[in-house]
Amino acid sequence: MRGSFFTFRVANSGMHTARANLNVTSHNVANMGIPGFSRQVTVQSANPAINLRNGRGMFGTGSSVQNVKQMRDQFIDRRFRSQNAVFGDHAVKVPQLSLIQTMFNELSDGVLASFNGFFSRIQELTGNTHDSTFRLNVINAGDTLANMIRSNATALQNQQRDINGEVRAVVTEINSLGQQISILNKQIRSFEFDGAFANDLRDERNLLLDRLSEFVNITVEERDVSATSGIDNDRRLAVSINGYDFINHDRVQRLELVPRPIGQERNEMDVHGLYDIRFANGAHFNIFSPHLQGTLKGLIDVRDGNGNWRTASPGQVGVPGELGTPGEYYPGAGLPAVQPFLNTIAAANTRIDQLQAEFDLLGPTSPPEDFQRLGSELFMAVAERNLAAQNLENVISAMDARDGTAVLAAIAPIPTIIDAIIENINDGHMSIDADEIRNYITAAFAAAENTNDEYDDLIDRVMNELPAAGEASTVTIPSSLPERPIAARDALPGDTTNFRGIPFYQNRLNEMVRVFVRAVNEGHDSQGRPIEGNPGHRNGYGADGQSNRNFFIWTDRGGNLLDDGTFANDDFRLLNSLNFNVNPLLLREPSLLGTDTDPTRGESANDVILGFLNINTSQSLFREGRLEDYIIATTGFLAIDIRASQRFRLSYHERLIATQNQRAAISDVDMNEELLNMTRFSQLYQVNARMISTMNSVYDTLINRLGVG
Repeated sequence: MRGSFFTFRVANSGMHTARANLNVTSHNVANMGIPGFSRQVTVQSANPAINLRNGRGMFGTGSSVQNVKQMRDQFIDRRFRSQNAVFGDHAVKVPQLSLIQTMFNELSDGVLASFNGFFSRIQELTGNTHDSTFRLNVINAGDTLANMIRSNATALQNQQRDINGEVRAVVTEINSLGQQISILNKQIRSFEFDGAFANDLRDERNLLLDRLSEFVNITVEERDVSATSGIDNDRRLAVSINGYDFINHDRVQRLELVPRPIGQERNEMDVHGLYDIRFANGAHFNIFSPHLQGTLKGLIDVRDGNGNWRTASPGQVGVPGELGTPGEYYPGAGLPAVQPFLNTIAAANTRIDQLQAEFDLLGPTSPPEDFQRLGSELFMAVAERNLAAQNLENVISAMDARDGTAVLAAIAPIPTIIDAIIENINDGHMSIDADEIRNYITAAFAAAENTNDEYDDLIDRVMNELPAAGEASTVTIPSSLPERPIAARDALPGDTTNFRGIPFYQNRLNEMVRVFVRAVNEGHDSQGRPIEGNPGHRNGYGADGQSNRNFFIWTDRGGNLLDDGTFANDDFRLLNSLNFNVNPLLLREPSLLGTDTDPTRGESANDVILGFLNINTSQSLFREGRLEDYIIATTGFLAIDIRASQRFRLSYHERLIATQNQRAAISDVDMNEELLNMTRFSQLYQVNARMISTMNSVYDTLINRLGVG
């Protein structure tokens, strides 16, 4: 029922509404231009009306402000963060690849010039083989060439080490952002229990989420769990990174850096201690996932990317992405070739046992999120074991031509069962029936246990039937499998990223060195075919009447120089761009340089020296052609990848600008708009105040003046 002063109350509500809008406008203006701030507006509504006394109509009772909300579009936010992750990936690749290009410009200039200097000294020697000065010039030119190549290889390793430090910094920043977001989640939840929105805290959180999206691709989901928690307005935020749970409201699954042990490097020339990543609870984080994006992805690609390069078997030089010729080859080092996969399988089985023990501790009253975490971790452990088993089967099949489908068929049902767990969790979110999850996980554990015998048989088969390390064995490569023989250092697909990063260019350097050294020492090209007119230094005789001497030598696994004349195909894989040198015997005694294949023709004979000149002009020396063609092709790879990353960076930068403009149109504070709002709400306040003044006059006349004579 309306009272005598009803109109005063209506006008007063209008004044309060106008004042609230002025307060919000003042807050917007005060924060204009501050990064991350979103324009705020009031949520207004008319107060409940009351019936007229005769029941024919209703009186309005004024207005009120229900809430203050921020102007944001979650779909634009999602698009911005997705684009930001791709931009972060390529933004870090461009400077890193450009740094590699700077080194390889030295390759095309300094190293190629050193090659040309080496062949020029050989040309000078052809007419002066009797002169020890010209012999020493050739040997010194070879030494200069080796030093130049080693310098480039060292620079690549230094860059890889620097990038590893950047990976550490990025992971530290991701953890820091996750911790800050989780703290804000807790504060926001406590402030919003009464139904209000903690807009400024939400702005701060969104700014952190934007920063996080540059480092790694994220998925953000805010859920209202009031129905299950029994608390009104119970909103909780969850963030996943690359599909892995990272933040669950106020809990963070921190990332940990795990240095790779010595001997378990993923690429032949990797520096020691490169970081893999896992969660603090031991859960797997796949840094080589094709879905990973952001700065972290860019750094991992450049640091670990080998361009799908395969290390060659003895007698062959590795070629990226190509198959060798079917035939009989010595497969490498036997058991060490498969040991990493056996270790992965054993570690995964141990992890499954740990999850089983943790699962046994859960009860009917355990939170559903604990079952969700168990299901996710079980899925990752089994998936990791399956991948290792598949790679192991590929290796074994390549070694002994056995069919590897039996074990894979036995483990096939496991992912299907776990998919059902995840699907049910995703469909029901936090309210899924815990008993149902328990049944699924129990079935998955049972299936995993049933396949243990298969894995035991697999390991026994490897241990008993493969040759021991270094023991020769001739096997046939089946035509249905990759035809390149697999060596101990092979990086199988899935073990690293296929981007052409530092390991790829290290392998290019290694191949250049191996082919060139083989051509000089043996007189053969990359396919093991004789180079026409080039007998090789090993077949040349020095002044002491001895042959079978290498011009270039290298170190063994212990870092010791191989003795002169001990070159064998079995040791060829140990040669790389860091460990080859001119034979120190030649540096000490230039007369030992082998110049001719016939020691009876005198010291002026020079068919070996003339053969060296054919190396520089041989069109079949490399797959790309001549030595110069190989170097040009290597720098060409870099140019292509840099241009591609530059285009992606520019394209996604423009997309980010367009998306940011769309976001700004909704969220940014516009001075002109706020001036209009200030004027409008000020006038509304004055009008309502005028209404009170008017009604005051009416009541003054009615009460004080009517009836006064």
